[in-house]
Amino acid sequence: MATLFWGINMDKNSYITVNLRHKEEERFARFMQITTEALQHDARVNVDYYSKQNGEKLERVVLDMMRSHANKFDINPDNIRPTLKQHFPDILFGNNFGVEVKSTKENSWISTGSSIVESLREEQVRRIYLMFGRLSAPNIDFRCKPYEDCLYDIAVTHSPRYLINMDLTNNSQTIFGKMQINYDIANGYHDYRFITKSEDLQYLEK
Repeated sequence: MATLFWGINMDKNSYITVNLRHKEEERFARFMQITTEALQHDARVNVDYYSKQNGEKLERVVLDMMRSHANKFDINPDNIRPTLKQHFPDILFGNNFGVEVKSTKENSWISTGSSIVESLREEQVRRIYLMFGRLSAPNIDFRCKPYEDCLYDIAVTHSPRYLINMDLTNNSQTIFGKMQINYDIANGYHDYRFITKSEDLQYLEK
């Protein structure tokens, strides 16, 4: 018997799949919350250490912290692993989730992010969180949000990149809200990631 779910007729098996996916996403969100709190606590205790981190060094710090909390969620630490250099996102959590790590040495929650094209994206990942480190001593801190909720604009250069603002409070402030498109690769934004660089500006002007 079909069930009406979100306005769509779905059979029992589809309904179960959707519910399991929702539970997986809730667990991932909770896991990232715990990891962020652990990083915040550790940074307060080890200010000098964290003030010297950046780039790949910070990716390793975040990876190690995630692995240290894996057992609390019945997760095999080996299933939390780094991707290849330049791939997106930086860290895989199982097969369907990922974490991109960014930071700034400024006392700010604003920075330049990753390329908007995502040509080296891990295609199996359906949900990405951004772990952002503000590494300005003594005010070192961490925040973590769904990736698409942190991107407020695009820096149009030879290789357009997202601009990050961890202070955004609602979808209308994001670049996707402004452009009235959805970041989800299952929707319209998916088309953008496969256009050529010469088409970048033409797309952004739409």
